[in-house]
Amino acid sequence: VLTAGSVTGQSLSAVAPAARQALEAMKDMADVIVVAGPPVLSGADTVMLAPQVDGVLLVMRAGKTRAKQASEAVDLLTMAGGSLWGAVLNQG
Repeated sequence: VLTAGSVTGQSLSAVAPAARQALEAMKDMADVIVVAGPPVLSGADTVMLAPQVDGVLLVMRAGKTRAKQASEAVDLLTMAGGSLWGAVLNQG
């Protein structure tokens, strides 16, 4: 488990090269790497991360996430070059 550290308010764009290098280095150490990102519609970080990983699972909250929001998130991820592997509906 590699934690992100403390919240600084700094966007992923500021650490993108280092994040990319870390992901590349970890590929040789594990069969599967899971990266949890912030909500897609809350900012650009997850959209920027999507093309850097093998696949994306979109997590939606039951009773909270609307179809239009889910559709918009899927569009953003795929337009950024992310490979959408599926969706998870949680009770959050």
